[in-house]
Amino acid sequence: MACDTSEMLTVFYYAKISINILFVLVPILLIVLGSIDFFKVVTSGDSYDLGIATYNFFKRIILSGILMMIPFAVNLLLMIAGFNIYEDCYKAATEENIDALRKKELEEWEKEKAEREKEEEEEEPSRLNVKKGTRKKSYGGMEYFEVIPSNPKENMALVVFLHGDGEYSNFDSTKSLGCFRFVESGSAYVGEQFIFIAPHGGRQDWSSSGIVSKLMGVIDHVVKEYKIDKKRIYITGHSRGAMGVWTVVNRYPSKFAAAVPISGTGSITPSNWRNVPTRAYAGTYSDDSWAYGPSRSNCNSINSAGGNCSFHTVNVGHGGTATKAYTKELFKWMLKQKR
Repeated sequence: MACDTSEMLTVFYYAKISINILFVLVPILLIVLGSIDFFKVVTSGDSYDLGIATYNFFKRIILSGILMMIPFAVNLLLMIAGFNIYEDCYKAATEENIDALRKKELEEWEKEKAEREKEEEEEEPSRLNVKKGTRKKSYGGMEYFEVIPSNPKENMALVVFLHGDGEYSNFDSTKSLGCFRFVESGSAYVGEQFIFIAPHGGRQDWSSSGIVSKLMGVIDHVVKEYKIDKKRIYITGHSRGAMGVWTVVNRYPSKFAAAVPISGTGSITPSNWRNVPTRAYAGTYSDDSWAYGPSRSNCNSINSAGGNCSFHTVNVGHGGTATKAYTKELFKWMLKQKR
C-alpha cells in the first residue's frame, strides 16, 4: 500500500491515537466506578449487597482487562493487514516537514548573511585625514617607519616588517633591506593596498619580552590611529627579524592574519599556529643552513597540529633571501588572508 495524501495520513494517525486512548480511559473509568460502588457497600455493612458488589467489582476488572487488550489486538490486525504503513508514512512526512523547515531557515539565514556581507563590502570606507609618504615616528619608546599610501582609507590592511642584524645599529638603515624596497615600487609592487610599518628594535633580540611588549604597543597604536582592519594584520621579517616573527606570533597568535618569516628560526608551540597561515623561506646556500632545517621543521609541526604552513626555498645565500622571497605573488597571497 503506497503512501496516501497528507490529509488521509493525518486522519488515520489521530484516529488510531484516539482509539488507543479511549480503550485505556474506559477500563480505568470502570475500575474507578466499581471501586466507588464497592466502597459504598462495604461501609453500609450489608453482607448480601457485599457479595453482589464483590462479584460486580471483579467482573469490571476482568472487563477492563479485556478492553485494555483490544488496542493491542487492533494494532496487531492493522499491522498484519498492512495498514500500519499509514503511520510510517505519517511519521516520515512529519520528519520531512521538519527537515524542510530547518533547511528553509538555514537558507534564509545564509541569504541574510550574504546580503549583510555584500552591504559591508559595498560600503565605501571613509578616507583617512593623513598624507601619503614615508615618515619616522615613535611610540612607547620604540621608533618605527611608516609608509602611507596615496589614498589611505579606514579598514586597510597593515603589514609589519621586522628587520635583521644588518639594521640594528642604525635606524635609518632599516629602509635599506627587507620589505621597504618592494612597498613603494619594484617587481613586487601590488598597489597601495596596505599601510606598512617597520619598527626598529635596536640591538636587542625581537624575542626579548621588553621589545615584544613595545612592538605590540606600536601595532595597537597604529591600528587605532589609522583605523586598521584588525582581521588583516600581517607580520614578516628577515634573519633576526624572522626569528622575531616566530616569537611574536607564537605569543600572540590571535593578532595576526598571516606570517612570513624569512631565513630565521624559533621555538614554537605548533597548536598556537592553527589559525595563522604561514609561509616560511630559507636559502639553499650553506650560510643559511641554520635557518633551513628548523624552519622546515616548524612548518611540518604546524601542519601536523592542523595549521597551514608552507616551506619555500630560494637558491641564494642568507643575505639575498629577502630579495628573492618578497614577490608580487607573496604579497597577493598575504593580502588574501583574513582572520
